[in-house]
Amino acid sequence: MCDKRKREKDMNFTDFIEKNKDKIRKVAEANTVRNKKGIPVITKDDPWRNEKEWDITFSELNII
Repeated sequence: MCDKRKREKDMNFTDFIEKNKDKIRKVAEANTVRNKKGIPVITKDDPWRNEKEWDITFSELNII
């Protein structure tokens, strides 16, 4: 992709986010589980916890 086209694509995304940030925030908040202290958490039964796709990357970064 040429630099000009990439910049245009990035600006389109930026414009989209700017125009829809309230809607995006509302959806994100509706899908966020929080603990009793109000901290966002991933529940033990969330299927995301069983995904293995990132294990190699995280292990290379010494995160897990």
